Amino acid sequence: LYLLSFYLLILTLSQTDMDSTNLYAYISIIALIVCIPLAIILEGPQLMKHGICDAIAKVGMTKFISDLFWVGMFYHVYNQVFFLLSLEYTATRL
Repeated sequence: LYLLSFYLLILTLSQTDMDSTNLYAYISIIALIVCIPLAIILEGPQLMKHGICDAIAKVGMTKFISDLFWVGMFYHVYNQVFFLLSLEYTATRL
């Protein structure tokens, strides 16, 4: 049911007059919303016990949050650039 509603939302968004970059951003946000609860349920306790607490103890809370933010930003920029380049490449090949 959860994935079906996700699919219907994507289908509804794809029928709007948004350009492909905006549609990609919406799909990424929806995928994040779908994946976070599953990740917290499946990995949360072990991740807090062994991953996050050890990382914060090693580098400190401020650097940990800052690095987490920058990794997310660079990942997002990489995906956006790749998506735009793949659209341009596809358009020139047709």
